[in-house]
Amino acid sequence: MGMGRNTIAAGLLHDVYEDTSVSLKDIEKKFGKEVAFMVDGVSKLGKIKLRGSHEEYYLENLRKMFLAMAADIRVVIIKLADRLHNMQTLKHRPPEKQLRIAKETMEIFAPIANRLGIGEIRSQLQDLSFEYLEPENYKFTKETITKNYQERERYVNQAIHELEKELKKE
Repeated sequence: MGMGRNTIAAGLLHDVYEDTSVSLKDIEKKFGKEVAFMVDGVSKLGKIKLRGSHEEYYLENLRKMFLAMAADIRVVIIKLADRLHNMQTLKHRPPEKQLRIAKETMEIFAPIANRLGIGEIRSQLQDLSFEYLEPENYKFTKETITKNYQERERYVNQAIHELEKELKKE
């Protein structure tokens, strides 16, 4: 995506700020105001949680995301990358957290990635969420895709073999 070094630094430092005693002032001193601003923004987006009825929490969270986007789009991109990483390692969390995080991802983060035109991240977030939200359907879908892929691969290999045979005749 061509992120600059300040964006990359903020992406790496947001967990340091959230999980250690390092303050935003410390980050600002070492990395500058821009990095500290983005780290703070990513941290604030991390506080978005599902609450209330579907419409209520959905609209509230979308407003928060859009406010953050208006300030600096890089903050949202860092948060999407962080959420993607969290989803890729979700199996190490307790089951109740897996469900909550997967639902937040499907309801909040995947639509934001879609609105930003980052379809690859949206697809990955949806696929990873689906595995936890609908485990039986996920398993069935995965098996079906694998089976269909293997059948298509056999068909393509057979067609290649027949074409090679025909070409050798000439």
